[in-house]
Amino acid sequence: MAKRPQRRDVPGDLHSTPNISKPRGYFSGNLETGLPSSRKYASLRKPPSSREINKANNLSKKIDPEQISLLIGKDWHLHYVTPLYKFSHSEIRTYSRQLSAFIAAEKQKGVPFDMGSDNIFRVNFSIILGIAEKEEDSEAVFIQIYAKQFFAIQGTTENVIWSGWLACVNCSTEYISSLPPRFTYFPLFCSNGPETMTAIVRTWFQKTFDCSFGNLTMNYSNLGWLAAIWTDCKQTVDFKYLKLSWTLPLRPPLDITYTINSEDVWELWNSVHKENDQITSEEMGQFMYSLESHFFRHFKVHLTFGELIEVSTSLGLVQKNGRIKFLSGERMPAILTLLTENAVLMMPI
Repeated sequence: MAKRPQRRDVPGDLHSTPNISKPRGYFSGNLETGLPSSRKYASLRKPPSSREINKANNLSKKIDPEQISLLIGKDWHLHYVTPLYKFSHSEIRTYSRQLSAFIAAEKQKGVPFDMGSDNIFRVNFSIILGIAEKEEDSEAVFIQIYAKQFFAIQGTTENVIWSGWLACVNCSTEYISSLPPRFTYFPLFCSNGPETMTAIVRTWFQKTFDCSFGNLTMNYSNLGWLAAIWTDCKQTVDFKYLKLSWTLPLRPPLDITYTINSEDVWELWNSVHKENDQITSEEMGQFMYSLESHFFRHFKVHLTFGELIEVSTSLGLVQKNGRIKFLSGERMPAILTLLTENAVLMMPI
């Protein structure tokens, strides 16, 4: 078992509310396109030992409110994406037409659609300015798919039945600069909508840009970082709780939900976090260890024997299986940086 961080004193009496209940690939690019070698690529995929936490790190203050509303409040399924060959931001209108035509062709082939076979579909690509943090980052691309019935009366409003976006936030400058000029790097892809449509969109991207997708899951470290980042938001915005969910490998499996109110979790965070603009991996580890130790003292259950599957606050929630929901723009750039790093790390070499 990995060595745990040295324990620090946990503040007085954390008012936690336990809720214990019983059960209820491959890097596909053209081998001649000049991508970095596997050895060089691996050397650029080391996770950071600390993260900067700009106090004014609120995406809502950088992006048009109409555009930020497209990202907040939706349940996003996370994916990683290998570099796109010959992608151009100036061609997004062409991509809108091409993907619309591809969906129509798949429908003609008899591919099953969860949203009904009598619909006609229209695709719109757009650019969201402001998500990219560095000059080397590619500006985010947002995709919406609209549907309406074929025999709908004139003037009937189209409905958005699928949304997705591609992003690159604070990606390794060294790796991006090592890509040939015709490659655009969007490590992170988020989708919201029927899985059948997600599969069709991914297939179109793979055929058009010689790239590969994979599902992006979150490990214990990723979830711990997000718990620390959201807790640190307490100094700029109020949130009401931190909730952590575990599943323990018992027969039947045991699910545990552990909720700590914001004042208590903030006191704990201040006991391990130094007053600076960074969160270190040591601080994150001690924060999570202190929470788990407190739970054991009160309920005699070792959470470390289980699996952390969800972290949530009033600012957002994330699940181990690769689902995330942003409920606020607060610290969203830092979170997207973490997701970008995780996407790069999960890509097969």
